Amino acid sequence: GRPRLPGSLAGSSAPLIAGVRRLVGLGAPVEQAVGAATVVPARLVSSSERAAGRLSPGGPADVCVLDDRLEVVRTLVAGAPPPG
Repeated sequence: GRPRLPGSLAGSSAPLIAGVRRLVGLGAPVEQAVGAATVVPARLVSSSERAAGRLSPGGPADVCVLDDRLEVVRTLVAGAPPPG
């Protein structure tokens, strides 16, 4: 098998935000790059098409807030800051 870092998926150990920045750097609109990193993968692994990769009342709320430079400024897990 191929070596993998703990917590990484097969094929890449780059942070997801790095992929978003790369797509934007190549000319993709921010909305499209973020969607490619969120909605598309969530739909691939979710059993609920409606909830996957979307924010909705009563739905899961794992959120990463980005600034204008695509830097992570806040993370919420299940709608709250992660412990620690």
